[in-house]
Amino acid sequence: MTKLLIRTLPKIASRCDVCNTSFEDKAIVVSQLYEEDFQSFQRRDACSACFTVPQDGQLYWKQQFQKEEKVARSKSEQDQRAQELLLQPEDTTELELKMLALHLLRRRKLRLLRQYEENGSKFYILEIVSTQEQISMNMDLPGKLQEYQVPVENLMKKIF
Repeated sequence: MTKLLIRTLPKIASRCDVCNTSFEDKAIVVSQLYEEDFQSFQRRDACSACFTVPQDGQLYWKQQFQKEEKVARSKSEQDQRAQELLLQPEDTTELELKMLALHLLRRRKLRLLRQYEENGSKFYILEIVSTQEQISMNMDLPGKLQEYQVPVENLMKKIF
């Protein structure tokens, strides 16, 4: 019986590996694969101006670079992404988490069960509607809301 070996191939880069310039839409890109180890490949993409034909007979191919068009997410996908960011906040600031919670409350993906105060701080007990999981969040904002310039654009890029 033969074992099936599955290897993943890296996507085309957005920049030339030689001159580091961004590829234009519809530009001709020359690509090569180099075996890093038995399990994976390293890919090198170069613009046609920087590419030189390899002397050792290494295989290469030409392809047309296409810029990825941003696909608009549906409201349910946006809500799901916002919920993921709220539950797994790796690179999300505390203020962004509070904005996400307010967004999900407004979209009725979170339910406010109760509020309480502890040591002068206001906490919300929230329930995730889809899983009925409960989370507690400190919703205090030191100062007035107008004083904050939340990087909403960065947050929107993560969700939308």
